[in-house]
Amino acid sequence: MNTRDLEYFAALAQQRNFTLVAKKFQVTQPTITLAIKRLENQTNQQLVIRDQSHHSIALTAAGHIFANHIAVILNELAQTKQDLAAIQPTKIRFGLPPIIGINYFPQFTPALAAANLLTSITTTEGGSADLLEKLKRGDIDIALLGSIDPIDHPGITAKLLARQPFEIIAPGNSHWAAQTPIYFKDVAREPFIMLASGFVHPQAFARLAEASQTSPEIVYHTGDINLIKNMVQQGVGLGFLAQTAMHKNDNLLAITLADADQPHFNIYVAYRANQVLTPEKQRVIEILSGQRTN
Repeated sequence: MNTRDLEYFAALAQQRNFTLVAKKFQVTQPTITLAIKRLENQTNQQLVIRDQSHHSIALTAAGHIFANHIAVILNELAQTKQDLAAIQPTKIRFGLPPIIGINYFPQFTPALAAANLLTSITTTEGGSADLLEKLKRGDIDIALLGSIDPIDHPGITAKLLARQPFEIIAPGNSHWAAQTPIYFKDVAREPFIMLASGFVHPQAFARLAEASQTSPEIVYHTGDINLIKNMVQQGVGLGFLAQTAMHKNDNLLAITLADADQPHFNIYVAYRANQVLTPEKQRVIEILSGQRTN
């Protein structure tokens, strides 16, 4: 079996149309037909049922099984190519959510610089959910990720580094400063500015709302943490951020909630378990994990 035939079949299993698959790969339709015939001969199985009247196909039971295995094989091949391309010691593709990059990650930069690793790191920024998907696909090598649940995904090794509370963010001169303790239900009638869906904050916010049986209004979504802080300062609404996103010079009020069993912002270092770690990548993981080497 050659990989091009497998790619043709994977596309056909998704699109169920020979013409569309031929257009996708910029080949003739008979090329796709012959590739499927080769695969059927090699597997000794009928993989597709052709509906000539509707110019479409359906997968047989064997075809469904074959398609599932092909998806895994093609994904592994793609990751293998990326791992081989990234094995150069000067390239470490690193995922970093902005909210972790503000105050948490900088504490490791002196050690990374001392180990001559900072110049080897190419950073990709984004929400933790988006970066986890990039990690699974092999688009990045190592990531710091935030999560409210344990990171337990097949093929991903994740080590817990820190656990921090979420906080309600209000203007520095807000009346909330005089009220303690504060529960989520106390602020649920206020408008909120929220981080976008690629971050874990909306999940934590939704759990607090469900637990308190409230439905706060979210007036604006953004992936820009500084914009959230500025909008809060302007009185547009309250913010909801992990403690690590706040700085003492923000001139904002950070309110720790008194709710029991509230979600926490867990910070992990994560990487694909099946990738071959270069000494440089291993050292980055050790530094982020707080491990010391002689």
